[in-house]
Amino acid sequence: MIITIPTRKNWFSITVMLFWLGGWACGELTMVGIGAMFLFGGLVGWLGHDPDASAAGLAAVAGMSVFWLFWFAIWTIGGLFALYFLLWQFTGVERIEVDAQAITLRRLVLNIGRPRTYLAEHIKDLRAVANPPYWWWWSSRMYYWGWMFGLIAFDYGAKTIHCGSGVDEAEAKAIVKTIRERFPHY
Repeated sequence: MIITIPTRKNWFSITVMLFWLGGWACGELTMVGIGAMFLFGGLVGWLGHDPDASAAGLAAVAGMSVFWLFWFAIWTIGGLFALYFLLWQFTGVERIEVDAQAITLRRLVLNIGRPRTYLAEHIKDLRAVANPPYWWWWSSRMYYWGWMFGLIAFDYGAKTIHCGSGVDEAEAKAIVKTIRERFPHY
């Protein structure tokens, strides 16, 4: 049995993220220009012809280049995170594959995702939960975006596994009921 759950769209967040990505793209181009300026400017002639000035200038360019690389990496990672968020919102699905031997969970973006398989012999207490746990502020935001915690849960050894982040409580109960009807050992 395969259950496919599309993402819950959050249009306000999508709109904000689209504007943010526009600003990010401008900043990314600016950072590339600054990096090129440091690299080529330092190599071509900012350092001057005085040997002492060249050593000091080379150290300054090297220091600024390290700072630039650090900042550019953080900026790029932030943009990739925002791009992933948009792809998740528009193309993301959560696929729950259930058979007699295991439950396999996949979070797919552009139909690409890593499977997590849980063997039936270790699964206990498949259930729908009313309120997913919030450990701290960030996890409640992740649930809001549909990236964390679902309303379907089961115990797997000493862990509690959650899935079905795009469903509400009634849908979660219906899914659990259907799984239990076909596979009563869950």
